Amino acid sequence: MTISLLQRLSAFVLLTFFLVVLTCAGVSVGPTQGTVLFHVLHLLFAVSAAGLVFVLADVASLDLKASVQFGVAFVTFLLAYFLNPLAIISNRPVLTTIILGLVIGYLLATVSESVLHNYFGHASYRVRRFFQKWPVFGEVVHDVHFGHTVVHHAKTFKENKVTQFRSEEEHEQFDEYLFSMEKGQHIAVRYGLVTSYFGMVYFAFPPFAAACLISLCFGGCGWWFLLAAIVPISLPPLLSRAVHPYLHLSTEEADSKASLLVRCVLDSPYGVWAKKSHYVHHYHARYNFNLLPGGDMLLGCYRHPSSEEVAEMKRIGLLRNSVAG
Repeated sequence: MTISLLQRLSAFVLLTFFLVVLTCAGVSVGPTQGTVLFHVLHLLFAVSAAGLVFVLADVASLDLKASVQFGVAFVTFLLAYFLNPLAIISNRPVLTTIILGLVIGYLLATVSESVLHNYFGHASYRVRRFFQKWPVFGEVVHDVHFGHTVVHHAKTFKENKVTQFRSEEEHEQFDEYLFSMEKGQHIAVRYGLVTSYFGMVYFAFPPFAAACLISLCFGGCGWWFLLAAIVPISLPPLLSRAVHPYLHLSTEEADSKASLLVRCVLDSPYGVWAKKSHYVHHYHARYNFNLLPGGDMLLGCYRHPSSEEVAEMKRIGLLRNSVAG
């Protein structure tokens, strides 16, 4: 029987949720670690951690042999059982809550970025028609789709992904087109290169709202969870505003325009990955929505660049020649 990606993803989400519940229970039961209840929680935690690692290999499309998958899952079980993280966690509830906030906040941020980019930035006709029932929401969805799919993907960067307009004449004509459509606001955000402050809130609100609800599970430590979760949740809008513009510049131009911090990010392994992933997204719009890695892989919409695409990125100057294919 073939197991679909949706079934594997559902198993991953349920196991993650179960691990969070077990961790919360472990923190609550902590002072009585010698009880049967704590030993049961300890065993369930180890089994769930092994199952999560096993399913993660499938969801992320790592193409591991079944024997390797079972081996990694078994090692995870042994580590989780003998290191007994629940005992460590139960004695340090604040530190544990902070770590969980960072981890869960990251998962919420990367998954929501992929989903929002996919279903709103590239909203299908069906999605846009659905939101037309509510004028305010319909207008927002239409504007997000127009600014991203039409302006950033279709009407600019026609020659290649580091040349926004082929000529000054094309630039002027497009400005006239936007003004005639009463869409001049897209000029202010450099035709979709940077994210507006409204867009930053749009990116951050759904995972923040989810983190607020989850923080209620941690009782008195909930504020620590929420403060920790805000850190990764803030990354997608910040990356979209500060890093995304340089993913459409040659390395030479980026070196001359970017700050020292941004140049360090662009030359890091993350920066190389982001350039490759985002380049693929512009040619295969149903893949590679993330600037914060992870969500696309979990949702089965990540695509590796081909050797030909990497060669083209080097030809137009997006990647340095020293970068491995």
